[in-house]
Amino acid sequence: MTYTRGKPGKNSSVIQQEYCGCEQEVSGPKFYLLIAIGLYKFVVMFEPIPNSLSPQQMNAVFSALGDPTRRALLSRLAQGDATVNDLADPFPISQPAISKHLKVLEDAGLIERHRRGQQRPARLRPETLAAATEWLARFKAQWETRLDQMDELLGRQPDLPADPPHPTDTEKED
Repeated sequence: MTYTRGKPGKNSSVIQQEYCGCEQEVSGPKFYLLIAIGLYKFVVMFEPIPNSLSPQQMNAVFSALGDPTRRALLSRLAQGDATVNDLADPFPISQPAISKHLKVLEDAGLIERHRRGQQRPARLRPETLAAATEWLARFKAQWETRLDQMDELLGRQPDLPADPPHPTDTEKED
């Protein structure tokens, strides 16, 4: 979200939402509440990573990685450039289907295709995958810290006694 204070109306401001391109006019405490929420998200949750992908690019990358065929294609392209025919060989799907998968990967910025004679080999773009991996690594570090803190807290707790039998369990035995 981008917050700008403009002059759309008397004693009001404009909130512009970056993702949908819409504007909403707000005033008074609601404006400051939205600013506070935006700052919280920026500082705590969505701190930008230098040279990271835009939110739309990040969505496209993770959407592309969600398909096992596309992940297998990326694994193959990690070994070197390949044509559609080379990539289609190990899969039980048609060449046009492979081309569609490659188009999704290309739109996400994970691969690039160039013309070499009559062929259009695909090439892995590792910088896009590295940016997504870097984004994930930040959350991994946060969760590892939190889990370490929980382990430490649980380690300081005295041993709890075993659960006493539930009253319905003793009634069944009688």
